[in-house]
Amino acid sequence: MVKTSPDRCAVCKSRSTGLICGLSTGARDRLEQDRTTHVFRRGQPIFYAGAPAQALYVVRSGRVKVFRTWRGGEEQVLRLLGPGELLGYRPLLANEPYVAGAEAVEDSTLCIIPAATVRELMRDVPGLALELLAKLARELRLSEDLMMDLIHRPIRQRAARLLLNLFEDNQRAAEPTILRSQHLRRQDMARMIGTTPETFSRVLRGFAQRGIVTLARDRICIRDHALLHQVAGEPPK
Repeated sequence: MVKTSPDRCAVCKSRSTGLICGLSTGARDRLEQDRTTHVFRRGQPIFYAGAPAQALYVVRSGRVKVFRTWRGGEEQVLRLLGPGELLGYRPLLANEPYVAGAEAVEDSTLCIIPAATVRELMRDVPGLALELLAKLARELRLSEDLMMDLIHRPIRQRAARLLLNLFEDNQRAAEPTILRSQHLRRQDMARMIGTTPETFSRVLRGFAQRGIVTLARDRICIRDHALLHQVAGEPPK
């Protein structure tokens, strides 16, 4: 981790997409006094499960994965986050340790805001507290949707919905229609939808035969979004 001189929030490229970044001028000025900016190299941990939640992290650039490690060392990727996204806010609000770890999957720049500053801003800026509650509610819904998917949806539909979610998270990347294995391995994708890597690979090959995706050793390129939505059982956006 390398500490850098932070740019002002007003000129940050992620400001339009970030919840914290959209604060009023006065609140943002207070935030700028306390935050620090750090560069995390690819593969470098940002925080560990079990560590005290002492800060809120905002992804300024790059990609970060959030994961949990089970007994035996098996890793379960929970989320893949890009610019503007927040890390560590749920345990911070609950005053609990981190239950998951976070790691940079490419060189990434993050703003780190002390927990005390976040709590002060929440007391003084009611809109911020409401936004964080709304974000918590949305993520709870996603967790519930995932649970129902694992119980009721066939594997092809689960795989299509996963690709759509990853594609949506990838919109601010340089190549938004390409999912690279350096960011998320196919075995991680398989675990995210409760199947084996072998079964997930067979489903991907089926998608490729239908022209929905193009497969290479290190990437998945989405070609037909409308058909992918159809397989997922969702209306195109």
